[in-house]
This record gives sequence, structure tokens and C-alpha cells, in this order.
Amino acid sequence: MKIKPPYYLLLASFLSASLVQAQEKQDNTINFDKVETKPVWPGCEDEGTEELRFNCFNNNLMRYIASNVEYPEEARKKGIQGRVFISFIIEKDGSVSNVTVARGTHKLLDNAAVNVIKNIPVELTPGYQDGKPVRMSYTIPINFKLAGKETKKKKKKNKGIEI
Repeated sequence: MKIKPPYYLLLASFLSASLVQAQEKQDNTINFDKVETKPVWPGCEDEGTEELRFNCFNNNLMRYIASNVEYPEEARKKGIQGRVFISFIIEKDGSVSNVTVARGTHKLLDNAAVNVIKNIPVELTPGYQDGKPVRMSYTIPINFKLAGKETKKKKKKNKGIEI
């Protein structure tokens, strides 16, 4: 059966609109700086203000990463170091998903950073917008630095988690 020209345009428009709607539903993710109520790490619920709860979240996340990331042995042997930026989603149920490298430095370090975030062992309290839980995107830098090794760049104030 051959579809006549006006009908295939209508069909193409319908399919395109359906795909866009499905993508919007799936990607309804709010950036952490736009969400009304930021996620909370277990144990930070009783902090007095939103800012204190979020600082507690960040401190606990950094502590978890510093205690659990594994510097790859091959990277140590080769003297590989650098900063990896990891992006992830905190889902409506508090779980972590979509862990990706936003900006990497070397595949060995990138993989180690992804693995530590994928394995966050706690259920987070999600972010909220208009009183409802939302998917929230977050990006965090993880620094891999070997003891006694200086980088070629001038020393700057450290931003991120140094391993």
C-alpha cells in the first residue's frame, strides 16, 4: 500500500511530536542550582537551613568519595593524575542514575570516578520543586593527585575532592 503525500506528512508530524513529548517527560530534570529544595544526605535532615543541609550533603558526599574511590594502580604506576568532572541524576526516589563523565582526564581515572558515584550506598532525600520530588542533575569534580607530584600549572585553591 502506497501512502499519499499529505498523509505521510501528517504521520511524520505525529511521530515527531510523540517523540518530543516522550523526551520531555524523560528529561524533566532540574539543575541543582534551580531546584527549590536541594537533596539531603541521610543524617543532614536536622540542619537548620536549606544552605546548611546542602553543605552537609556536599561534605558527606566528599567524605564518601575520598574514603571509597580507588586510585587505579596502573594510573599510579604511570604517574597519571588530573581532575574528572562527574555528572549524575538524583532521582525522585533518592537513587543515583545516569552517571557520566562530563569532562575527563584519562580513561583510568574517569572510570574510577564513575564507579565511586555509581556505588553511593545511601538513599538520598531527593530535591523538591513546587512541593514534589524532582529529578535533579549534579556535577562534581574529583581530583586525582599523586603524593609528592606537582602539576605543571601554578598551584590554585583546590576545588573538588582531592584523592
